[in-house]
Amino acid sequence: MFILRLSTLSNAQDKFYTNSGNISFDGKSALSKVHANNKTVVSAFNSKTGAIEFTAFIKEFKLANGLMQRHFNDKYMESDLFPKTEFRGQVVNNEAVKYKTPGVYDVKVKGKLTIHGQTKDVEAQGKISVVPGKIQLLSTFSIQVPDYKISANMKDKVTIDVDCILNPMKL
Repeated sequence: MFILRLSTLSNAQDKFYTNSGNISFDGKSALSKVHANNKTVVSAFNSKTGAIEFTAFIKEFKLANGLMQRHFNDKYMESDLFPKTEFRGQVVNNEAVKYKTPGVYDVKVKGKLTIHGQTKDVEAQGKISVVPGKIQLLSTFSIQVPDYKISANMKDKVTIDVDCILNPMKL
């Protein structure tokens, strides 16, 4: 019984979670810069396998004003039809990260990003910051708006910033 419980606790230390991650994006329209921020991102990460997931609800992205917010949700992102964006992927060089040693490690992530009902393969450079009892996932990458069939009055490229601090999952 004790051995089984110890094994379970050991596995729990490999799994991390947050429901208060931060994803923001920046783009440009014909008239102005567009910035949105979502501080309620759910993320799970398995340090043993490098498996990583993010989910962000579209209506939780906050824009500069009410009119931009309405246009973003109703016209461009159609958030009633496509309520969330998801990423499921893998840290491809996971063995380079020493999860028991505090520090900042450069990583490469590959996976599938779903936005507006469209799923595309993405690759991004990032960092994993290991601090006692926590892991921070950081990345900045760009996507092409037309790839996701978003009919926004935006320039083609949007830059996405990910900053999530994850805690060990509790059983």
